[in-house]
Amino acid sequence: MAFNEEENIGKCLSAVKDIADEIYIVDSFSTDKTVEIAESFGARVEKHPFESHVAQRAYSIENTTHDWVLVLDADEFPDAKQIEAIKKVKANPGETEVFLCNRLTALGKHFIHHGGWHPDWKARLFKKEKVKIGGDPPHDAMIALKGAIIEKLDGKLLHYSDKDFHDRIVAINNHSSIAAKFMFKRGKKTNLLRILFKPIGRFLADFLFKLGFLDGYYGFIVARSAAWYVFMREVKLRELWEEG
Repeated sequence: MAFNEEENIGKCLSAVKDIADEIYIVDSFSTDKTVEIAESFGARVEKHPFESHVAQRAYSIENTTHDWVLVLDADEFPDAKQIEAIKKVKANPGETEVFLCNRLTALGKHFIHHGGWHPDWKARLFKKEKVKIGGDPPHDAMIALKGAIIEKLDGKLLHYSDKDFHDRIVAINNHSSIAAKFMFKRGKKTNLLRILFKPIGRFLADFLFKLGFLDGYYGFIVARSAAWYVFMREVKLRELWEEG
């Protein structure tokens, strides 16, 4: 899936062009050079209105033309070790039907190896009929069906999430709004205790219990911003209930 990703999509497609039998891009009507760059790699590009992350992901997977799918966002690409692992799967997948990729996410130029961001195992290489698409907006998830044979894939899925702290705050603001609206539609409510203590709990979990402090300053920033996301989500949810 892509929207205005001209800064990232070339690196993503360069990584997979030699292992993909088809590159399929679902573009949400980008206004930059995303489509032009994708087509230069021989990608099949389809423009499709964005309804939600979950709906767009489901659409993109349903319209691929092969049984096996490697799912990527435009700001993600497999490292060299994972590329080699994917080649081996293509040559002989064995009985495995769903492979989990360990995503390693960066804030700016700094990869975060602990806390709430890593390890981050996600089903990204799979037989289409062996997963269902779910997740809580704004996040989508490929969920292995019961009985599917699952294996972890070597290497890392490198994720360039936010190019700087400004982008991180913009993303948190957008994502917390989407999450609050989703929770409101499901009838979930919040209160002052949740607003006060859930952000504190999130920070302690990510920075202390999940060892985010081992990433130093950037581990602190990531944990603190995750707590801020929870705070904004809960405040926006309360605001929605007050507005009726």
